[in-house]
Amino acid sequence: MAGKFTLKDGRQLILRPTEKKDYEAVQDYFEQLGRETIFTYQYPGRPRQTREHFEKSLGTSWGIIALDGEKVAGLVATRWPHPNHPWMKHECEFCVHMLKDYYRQGLGQKFLNLMFDWAKENKISRIEGTVNAENKAGIGLYIKNGFILEGTRRRATFINNKWYDEYYIGRITE
Repeated sequence: MAGKFTLKDGRQLILRPTEKKDYEAVQDYFEQLGRETIFTYQYPGRPRQTREHFEKSLGTSWGIIALDGEKVAGLVATRWPHPNHPWMKHECEFCVHMLKDYYRQGLGQKFLNLMFDWAKENKISRIEGTVNAENKAGIGLYIKNGFILEGTRRRATFINNKWYDEYYIGRITE
């Protein structure tokens, strides 16, 4: 999973699994992400995740970060809520996000490809998530990669005095 990735504009990133040592860089990333976009659950002034919570989450999820030097440029993560449940062990939830400076550079596609490989290795046949209904670029990327809009969470978030819907999205990987 680790390795170099060249963006469309020629910049090189390092992609690797998220590790305990990334705590500060990931928290800084979340703070910047919250200032740059309304398309994630990060928000300006959000309290930092505790180191304990961050480290615990590494044991219950899978994630890859993209590093531009020491700075986190983006990440993809899955949460596998029921790995031992006989009826639900086939599904996981996911998120993909990145800083604005890395939009439309091929990083989102690379993240999805890595996630699909992980899902295949772990016999995950359903990947699901939510996406802000106004995130047209994200929705286009997900649909291009086989995700289906499965429903709408009306008025799911209230940001800057405006209501936003979210779409439930899912992809069957079999």
